[in-house]
Amino acid sequence: MALGSPAATPPVTDGRLVVVPLQDGRLVGLDAPSGQPLWTARLTLDNPPLSAPVIAGDRIYVAQREGLLMVLSAADGKEIWRSKSIASSFEGSPLVADGVVYTYSTGGIVGLDAEDGRILWKYPLDAGWATVAPIVEGNHLVIATGDKALVIDRVSGQRTFYLGFSRVQPSSVTIRDGEVLALYGRRASAFEAAARRPWWDRLVDASLGGETIRTFWFRFYLYGLAPAVPPEPTIWIVTSLPKRTMAAAVGQDLAVVASPDGVMTALRRRDGESLWTAKAGQLVAAPILTADGVLLAEESRLLLLDSATGQQRAERKVEGLRAAIPAQDAMYFTTNAGDLVALR
Repeated sequence: MALGSPAATPPVTDGRLVVVPLQDGRLVGLDAPSGQPLWTARLTLDNPPLSAPVIAGDRIYVAQREGLLMVLSAADGKEIWRSKSIASSFEGSPLVADGVVYTYSTGGIVGLDAEDGRILWKYPLDAGWATVAPIVEGNHLVIATGDKALVIDRVSGQRTFYLGFSRVQPSSVTIRDGEVLALYGRRASAFEAAARRPWWDRLVDASLGGETIRTFWFRFYLYGLAPAVPPEPTIWIVTSLPKRTMAAAVGQDLAVVASPDGVMTALRRRDGESLWTAKAGQLVAAPILTADGVLLAEESRLLLLDSATGQQRAERKVEGLRAAIPAQDAMYFTTNAGDLVALR
């Protein structure tokens, strides 16, 4: 299907509708089974979003780069409501769960009523960037900022746990069965979403500049005046990943991490041990775990690897690949020429 403009973000689908934001500022809705166009909408200022929209029920939620949240009808693309400007810019996709829309920007995360856009709560952030979309499982809302992975009670908006990092651009956070996997540069950390910090870790003495007990404990340890600081409450930590990584593909027993230049590592979920490594070409999308194996999208071909060994099982030539998105009945791809391709 020719769209007339390259896609600005990966397409999204709920199995019935495929929605594609285009670089010329249009948002196109297509019938998923046939690929026939159903409607076209214009976004504010004709600017494409920096992140993919979200389909939730009969509505489409689009986080605009102007800091606006637009909500459109999935049936005809007509605007239902839009928020006032609640951020300088949205660089991550919104998240919709149980009637609440969570939007994320450099200023913080906001929970809005999905029906009418009413603000329910706000949680400010002190990090300098926010580019990874939040995720939800159960009552846990997980966020990646410039120096922390945060777990927030998504009903109250209160933080329940955090895991600190050096200021490295986060690649992704994922959650499955209550376990969070956070990727930051060369580092992957797994931890329980229900974990709590030790009681002493957040004691603050304002006269000492507001630093944590852990910081001062480490300084005393360096001078031989205290034992080693207890490790962060994690399940495991890996520090040998490529310098840049894409979003992890997490399955029941393993997580596959890849760099944009195609270096891949499969980690065992229970302990972080490396199961296999593999090398592909330049990737245009993060790896995808399917029932048949690990699917990789290069610029001119699709590769399928055995998820147990990393060995190549199949390949298919597709010129000019730009992005890939899996769905229950098909795999959707956009190309540099502005085409949308569905493979079943």
